[in-house]
Amino acid sequence: MADHPVYDVLIAGGGLAGQCLARQLKLARPGLSVAVVDYEKRPLPEAAFKVGEATSELGAHYFAVKLQLKDYLNRDQLLKNGLRFFFGDAQGPLQDRPEYGPRQFPPISSFQLDRGRLENHLRDLNQAAGIALLEGFAVGEISLGDNDAPHTTVAMERDGGERISIRSTWVVDCTGRRRMLQKKLNLCLPSPLKHSASWFRVRGECKVENFVPADNVAWHGQVPGGIRHRSTNHLVGRGYWVWLIPLSSGNTSIGIVVDERIHPIAEINTWEMALAWLAIHEPVVARNLEGASVMDFLFLRDFSYETKQFYSAGRWACVGEAAAFLDPFYSPGSDFIAMGNTMATRLISRHFERGLTDAAVEQSNATMLMLHRAFTEVFRDQYPTFGRAKVMTAKIIWDNASYWVFVCQAFFQDIFFDDDSLDRYSRVFDRFYQLNLRVQQLFRDWAALGRDGSGYDYLGYADFPVAARSHLELARKMRPRRLLEWLESNLERFRAWAIVLFLIAIEDAAPEWRGRIAEKHLTTELIDLNNLQAAADGRAPNRAERNPPAAEITSMKRQMTKLFPHYDCLRETSGSGQPAVATNSVGRPPSRADDFIASTAPPL
Repeated sequence: MADHPVYDVLIAGGGLAGQCLARQLKLARPGLSVAVVDYEKRPLPEAAFKVGEATSELGAHYFAVKLQLKDYLNRDQLLKNGLRFFFGDAQGPLQDRPEYGPRQFPPISSFQLDRGRLENHLRDLNQAAGIALLEGFAVGEISLGDNDAPHTTVAMERDGGERISIRSTWVVDCTGRRRMLQKKLNLCLPSPLKHSASWFRVRGECKVENFVPADNVAWHGQVPGGIRHRSTNHLVGRGYWVWLIPLSSGNTSIGIVVDERIHPIAEINTWEMALAWLAIHEPVVARNLEGASVMDFLFLRDFSYETKQFYSAGRWACVGEAAAFLDPFYSPGSDFIAMGNTMATRLISRHFERGLTDAAVEQSNATMLMLHRAFTEVFRDQYPTFGRAKVMTAKIIWDNASYWVFVCQAFFQDIFFDDDSLDRYSRVFDRFYQLNLRVQQLFRDWAALGRDGSGYDYLGYADFPVAARSHLELARKMRPRRLLEWLESNLERFRAWAIVLFLIAIEDAAPEWRGRIAEKHLTTELIDLNNLQAAADGRAPNRAERNPPAAEITSMKRQMTKLFPHYDCLRETSGSGQPAVATNSVGRPPSRADDFIASTAPPL
């Protein structure tokens, strides 16, 4: 068995998470000796290599800024036109379905990734930076050293040749769904999400623009320039969604994601069955796939899982899919690679700088577990909601804005590297998390109890200033103290927003209660469609929580009229007695920023 030098860090697995971590460690501490062991050899195939092509703003920021790949991404990958959703009757023409998505490329960029192309580039960069790439070796065993003893990783050349033993001060598990350390240490937990997926790549472009006749000028004009297909397109129905993602190679990634309890994976686990399923549930997609050249086909049943622990003072870490996996609906995979790798880089750097403390490890674990728990709640039992266009659009606007405010900003402003700021951030985020629990349950109940009302034509990010500003404010640079104050102020806005959503849900699902509930007595603790008597009585269990500011409620009423134009509760005055048209999303007179959002339509 061949021996290698003792490396500072051994990364077991050289997929996206592993190669990104290797680069991040080298950029943070150029003197570190880093080795990556991976089964695959270059050149990795393009266009049909790995699923997980779409990024959101946090992951894109990680690639472009933290890993210094901005020029490469703009040159060799595809700029993404945000998230786009089509609801409603899938049996009719696509142009008749309610659509929510940006009119043009959002100012804060994200990308559609050809994973093979990106991972080839990362390997080349890492090799040039002096990282040892041991390609073509399957990781067989990881033995953790006691106390200060090095860890030992054993790998076998995949062609049955050399067997190597590698010692390292740190070892990071990036073996994906093999989860070697998680299983070795009994850290695996099941997920409450019961979702499955099949996916495939087809040769050439499959554009949503081509689903609608060119002579429908009005529909095509809603998103000028023919750039709808550059979004991560979601075609959504009860219990499922279908993705359409373009790749820089000129090919297209297509996937079907289902709630296993509504649409079992057994219905879509072959190409022929998937195509037959699409013919029933999304016939417009099936028609456009007739005669398609299929490049690959894969499926996974119950793909979500959780973990008890990400990091250890024993000098190991699990990142990416080697730790946990959520759901692809909002493209959060690269976000959790970014956050997980950044926490690992923080701890490894601490170890080699001035010693690692148990408190720092616990803080990193607690933060990652908190974020994973919060994202899980966004997806838990929500797939049945997908059949309700207006409820689901309200949820997407809430989810996107809260993601930009309470998750992205912390990462963009480097909160994860500052102990004191991270502690304060965790406390603020926990307050939002408790609010979000109530709102996510509201969406579930509202979808189940509400009327199946008509949808809408087209709505974009800029139709909701709270969403547009939340996105645009990612461009701001704030000091930690200012950021935390800003997050506190946003809590007030989101609490008011939650109250307004509750009022809309009452009018939709239980209109007989509308006149019995006094808005001025509502707090977010009373948000519960299954206990409207408590809301009517105004008896919150914790009276320490104050009512949201009336001006904020007024503002959010005004903003929600775009989605719910005929609801009486949005036309009423707020508790202050002022009409629900007087202020903007921060409860002050309209400013030049408001004029910018309004006057530059389509502004995003």
